[in-house]
Amino acid sequence: MSESMCLVGLDVHQAQTVAAMLDPLSGELRVERLRGAPSEVVLAFLEGLGRPVRAVYEAGPSGFGLARAAAGRGVDVRVVAPGSIPRAPGDRVKTDRRDAKRLVRLFAAGELSFAFVPSEEDERFRDVVRCIEDARKDLMRCRHRLSKFLLRRDLRFGAGRVDTATRALAAPAGLRGRALPGDVRRLSLRGRGARAAPRRADRRARGSRSGKQSRRDDRQAALLPRD
Repeated sequence: MSESMCLVGLDVHQAQTVAAMLDPLSGELRVERLRGAPSEVVLAFLEGLGRPVRAVYEAGPSGFGLARAAAGRGVDVRVVAPGSIPRAPGDRVKTDRRDAKRLVRLFAAGELSFAFVPSEEDERFRDVVRCIEDARKDLMRCRHRLSKFLLRRDLRFGAGRVDTATRALAAPAGLRGRALPGDVRRLSLRGRGARAAPRRADRRARGSRSGKQSRRDDRQAALLPRD
């Protein structure tokens, strides 16, 4: 590592970033807060240091866009997985400033293992896989809720290896035809009333318009083609 190299630990957020800069030659450590989109202000800050720089930030909701943008501009920015960052057993205080300092010190000590930065195509494929997995989990949660709801009321749909919730989801008309206790019916009616409330409010709003506006709307409606 060159003596003129500057190491930077970044704690990246959506609207601001905390940068901790360490000079390996003098051991000087200083912290700055950058406000703005990371892909713009962080890269401008690193390029403005006027010396070779290596930076690292923790993977999170901000994704890998900063690392890809830095690679496109020739800046060495690496990403570290949160689970691979060494932490002391009693160290539970977590602030942006402390996180940035910890990252740059561990970076200088060579104790960080870096994550693979995927391309945009790889990340789009990951998003599709995650969406499929999320949909599968949502469906499973709905099946569990529905099956427990039906079992509490001793309602069963057929027999065999296919469970009650799967049969009910496959044939919702049969579920609507079942007699449910009074409290469930009241909740169902209350739900219908909640859905009808916006329509009633819309009718009241239309009724409160002036007669001139109503006649104008009627004329416009008469000009529309009819099926």
